[in-house]
Amino acid sequence: MIKAILCDIDGTLLLTRSTGNPTENRFFHSIKDVFGVKSVYDREKFNGWTDYRILSEMVKPLGITKEELDQKLDQVAESMIEVIREISGRKKYFSVIPEANEFLRKIHPFPIYKGVFTGNLSKVGKWKLSTHDLDSFFTFALYGDYMKDKAELLEKELLSLLKSFKEEIKPADCCVIGDTPEDIKAGKQMGVKTIGVMSSAYTKKSEMELQKPDLLVSSLADLLVIPFILL
Repeated sequence: MIKAILCDIDGTLLLTRSTGNPTENRFFHSIKDVFGVKSVYDREKFNGWTDYRILSEMVKPLGITKEELDQKLDQVAESMIEVIREISGRKKYFSVIPEANEFLRKIHPFPIYKGVFTGNLSKVGKWKLSTHDLDSFFTFALYGDYMKDKAELLEKELLSLLKSFKEEIKPADCCVIGDTPEDIKAGKQMGVKTIGVMSSAYTKKSEMELQKPDLLVSSLADLLVIPFILL
C-alpha cells in the first residue's frame, strides 16, 4: 500500500501555455536578464528536464561556466518569477489542471504523506505552488536545484526524506506521479512505484510505455476511480 506520494508540478498539476513570444520564455528571459546574452530554448528537447539542466544546456554554447551559473542561480530564479508574474498579469500563462485540483482535494484527507517532486528551482517551484493555492496540499518537497536530472534528485534526497517521517517508510511504499518519462525513470531507479499521467502535449504515449510505469492514465481524473493507493 502506498504511504507517500511525490507529485510532479509542471504538466501534472499545472498547465503552461506558450505565449508565442520566445523572449517571454522564462529560461530565455532569465539568462538574458542575468548574463546579458541571448540563448535558444528547445521545449520538445527539454521536456522533463530539471530547470538546472535546461539552464546549463542553454548557457553552455554562450561561454558561461557552471561556476558562473551556480553563483547566480538565485538571481536566475528571481528573474524567472519576475517574467512569469509579469506575463500572468496580462494573460493566462499558468493554470491548475482541473483534474489535478479535484484529485488533490480527494486525497487530502488520506493518511498518507503528500509532497512534490519537481525539477523546478526551489524558489520557482514554491512560488508556483503558493500562487495557485496548492502549497497547503503538501507537507514536503524535493526541488531540482543543482540537479542534472530527476533521477539524481530522487537518489540524493529520498532516503533522507523518508528518515524524517514519524513511521518507517521504504522507497517501495512511495509513488511518483508525473507526466514525463523522466519522472517514471527516476522512480524506477529508486524502487518507487510510478504512475504516468498523459497530460503533457510534449510526451508521447509510446515513450511513457517504454518506461513501464506501474499505472498509466490519461489524466489525474482516472485516479479518482482507480484505487491507486493499493498499488
